Amino acid sequence: MKRLLSLLLCLCIMLPLVAALPIEVGAETATAKISVEKTTFAYGEPIKVTPLVGGEGTWIGIAPKGKVSSGSMRWMNVEATGSGAAKGAGVGVAVDIRQGQVAGNRYTQADIGPGEWTIFWCSASAASGYDKASAIDITVVDGPISTDKVVYKVGDPILVTAQLAEEGARTWYGIVPDKGGKPLYTYGTMIYYNLYSQLKEGETSNTQDIRAHSAEGFG
Repeated sequence: MKRLLSLLLCLCIMLPLVAALPIEVGAETATAKISVEKTTFAYGEPIKVTPLVGGEGTWIGIAPKGKVSSGSMRWMNVEATGSGAAKGAGVGVAVDIRQGQVAGNRYTQADIGPGEWTIFWCSASAASGYDKASAIDITVVDGPISTDKVVYKVGDPILVTAQLAEEGARTWYGIVPDKGGKPLYTYGTMIYYNLYSQLKEGETSNTQDIRAHSAEGFG
């Protein structure tokens, strides 16, 4: 009986302590200012970021992991201010950070390629003042299409390696101009390649110089 009373007494003492402990719900904490649907993305896949906190002068950016303080690669205002690729969509609206404004002349090609990246929220004028507590690390892995490099001289082969989406699928890819960090795909492709009709029996992928294939043009 004494043991039972001792156990009950211990439980009564511990319950208030347990109730006082912080409980984490999901992946968000009280410091969350942005959210992403996942942390691993295939190359070329939209990287949707949802700002959870806004205000004048707030913005989101993406930079190579470990190099945020050196500046973002692409960025976008949180609020619907600014113009072009820098214009945000407001708090609670998911945006594709790959389509954000290229950060000055810091990068010759602002491509969010395979590797480790950090997405962050900032209210300062420079990325070095970003909110470290709410930053999210992501990984971009090889997707169904890749190129041999991302910067080419005029006349260089543009070698594209692509994977068939699935057996019998009408898989094709194309190339379009880029303006202000956004592809002009709404006007159609400039050059395209029908992967599904060019593969040999048993093949599921190949590598081609896309310059050598069908010219679709614009219109």
